[in-house]
Amino acid sequence: MLFCLAAFLVGLSSGPVQTPKPGGREVTDMTGRTVVLDGPAEQVFILTPVLWHYLSTSLDDGPVVKIPPYMRREFSLSVLGRLFPDLKNKAAAFTNFGHPGPISVEEVLEARPDAALVWDYMSQGLELVNFQGLMKTTADGGDKTKLFRTLGELTGQEDRVRWLWERYERERDAVAAEMKDCVRPVRIAILGTTGFALWGPPSQRFLTGNLSLICGRNVAEGLSSTNGQLNLENLMRLEPDVIYLNPYVLDQTDLETGAICADPRFQGLEAVRRRRVYHMPLGASRLEGPVEAALSLLWLRLTMHPDAPSALDLRQKVRETYRDVYGYDMSDEEIDVWLRLEENSPSAFYGQFAKKGQKLEKS
Repeated sequence: MLFCLAAFLVGLSSGPVQTPKPGGREVTDMTGRTVVLDGPAEQVFILTPVLWHYLSTSLDDGPVVKIPPYMRREFSLSVLGRLFPDLKNKAAAFTNFGHPGPISVEEVLEARPDAALVWDYMSQGLELVNFQGLMKTTADGGDKTKLFRTLGELTGQEDRVRWLWERYERERDAVAAEMKDCVRPVRIAILGTTGFALWGPPSQRFLTGNLSLICGRNVAEGLSSTNGQLNLENLMRLEPDVIYLNPYVLDQTDLETGAICADPRFQGLEAVRRRRVYHMPLGASRLEGPVEAALSLLWLRLTMHPDAPSALDLRQKVRETYRDVYGYDMSDEEIDVWLRLEENSPSAFYGQFAKKGQKLEKS
């Protein structure tokens, strides 16, 4: 299979109605369009943000032929580089105004792909040339259900995708069951680490919805504007019990737990005074999709409710997940990286995630 990342593509209309040839298939993209293919796609251009999520349905990195430049740093700072070490040898995609990926319709056509996954708002160019393999993707608020369904149908991995989601649901339900009797939701704020910005709906609808399962509430819920710059006074008015730092783009991270806890300007926040500030983990698929979303939920539950008894061992769950899904045995050191154990050493209660006999300096 040949895949290429393309984040600056333009897409395609459905064209005339077609029916599959013998052995062919009809695939529905995320906008509800039906695309007819001769069979499971073997050559696909795929958008950069989808890379992690697609690797979560695959077992090797052979399909990827180009990567965005910022992924170089993510290889060294996350488990992605451990799972797929050959990715660091892939050619970097072209860039245009900060958007990684091939920048022309001609480059897509030259590769002769069976299909191309393209953001719906970037689809005009391939529509003009009537490229029949266009698969449009849309904003999903963090819910990867449609994306995975599309990927499964597109590549003939429907059974694997179904298994991944069934596994996720079991793991999610086990986490939720531990908090079913909780009555006081913990108020959390999620800050983007590429600036002092507040994360919330609609961009993280999936995360916010799952918080109710673990007796939590995002203080950004209901606000008319999120994902923008946030001043300290507004954050104090929101009064979060716990603050999370989201390292969504590692090479641009500029907020750290230790710096926030030590900064006198933040001492008016109870969450800071109590050292309830945590750098969120970053796994192989940015803790999204069926592989790691349940792990993210368990991590949140344990940091939000550290005094509530739990029968679930997060380190063991990380180990089991990577073994089940990828056939990869995580070492203790790799789990430490996944947990961002060093970065979170100043944070309260984080010693619960240390391996047996290990002590965090400031926990």
